[in-house]
Formats: sequence, C-alpha cells, structure tokens
Amino acid sequence: MKEVLRRLLIGAAWGLALMGMAWSQAPVQTIPYPAYSAGGNVSGTITSTSVFQQLWPASTVGQPRKGCTIRNESASNVMYVTEGFGIVASSTTNAVKLNVGDQYYCGVGGVALQGQINISGTSEQDQG
Repeated sequence: MKEVLRRLLIGAAWGLALMGMAWSQAPVQTIPYPAYSAGGNVSGTITSTSVFQQLWPASTVGQPRKGCTIRNESASNVMYVTEGFGIVASSTTNAVKLNVGDQYYCGVGGVALQGQINISGTSEQDQG
C-alpha cells in the first residue's frame, strides 16, 4: 500500500512539473500596451455659448482613448461636459457642470470612457 501511494505521489509531482513547463511556454503580454493615440492638447474657445459642440468623437476599437482631462479655464463662466451623448441629446441636465477651475476626467476606476465628448459654456449674460 505504501509503495502504491509513493508511486502516486511521484507521478503527481511529475505531472505538476510537466504542467509548469507547459504553462511557462505561454505567450507573455506586456503592459503598458503600445500607444494607439497620438494624444495632444486640443485647447480652444467655445465658439457659441449655451450650445453643445463636439470636442472628441467616440473612440474606435482600433484607437481607444487612454484618458483625458478637461479644465474650465474661464475667468468667470460655467462649462458643461457630456460623454456618450450626441450633440442633440446633450443638455445641461445630463451634463457635468464645471465651475471656474474645475476639471473633468474621462477615466473612472482606471477605465477611460470611450463615448463622444461634448462641451458647452455660458457667457455672463447666460448666467443672468
């Protein structure tokens, strides 16, 4: 009986050793992944107040967005940002409001949001 158990244990050990060798031959995926987007600064001026305009289109599978930061650098005006809505569906009720100096990040929990990004701003007359 002891001999049978000993042989089973030796066989199991060899099996685990061979499986370890097979697993070590698996392809390795390195991080960070190659860059798919050029990135860059898209600073500008909101051309028409209280009207949403597209800042970035939705990302494609081949060129996913890595992230983004939108900052309201106005001296006194409010800015609104939507993600995942088209221009027509964007409104101040479904937007993130950015007061002066506030920032919006396209990442949530380490995942970059891939939808269309739209912005709108107000002028002092709009704020009443």
